[in-house]
Amino acid sequence: MATVHETIAARIHAALLLCFAEEGDPPVSRAAVLPEDCPSEGLVNLRLEDPVEEGRVFGVPAREWSRVAAVEIVAQPGDEAGARALFDALAAKVGGLRGQAIEGVDYLDLSAPGDVEDPPILGDAPVRAGIVQITLYYETGDNPLEEI
Repeated sequence: MATVHETIAARIHAALLLCFAEEGDPPVSRAAVLPEDCPSEGLVNLRLEDPVEEGRVFGVPAREWSRVAAVEIVAQPGDEAGARALFDALAAKVGGLRGQAIEGVDYLDLSAPGDVEDPPILGDAPVRAGIVQITLYYETGDNPLEEI
């Protein structure tokens, strides 16, 4: 059985997979090392930071947590305008998570995409890369390592 923390991580990954389920969308990897070659549909990678305990709920044996999920997006379709358009389209798909209910997550907060200075992508074509941070807020029982 998985802990609550791992279950939440798996659910945000599954939600991203649904956001990128259309034909021609890039695959969504989790904690992968970005390759040096960027496919024409772009790259999307999920990296999860460690959970942070936000507090305890009085009267109930529960703890409140937050966890940042960084979604790395890389676009390199061939020209500058195409890179910007593809990056914006991929970031908008991540933004679609805002209205979704993710089981076990009380609420989530999305940041605007932040630029990455030098993505490790080869080639002469312009590259547009950035990170959208999603902060997940959820509760566990009194024992954060309990399995569900």
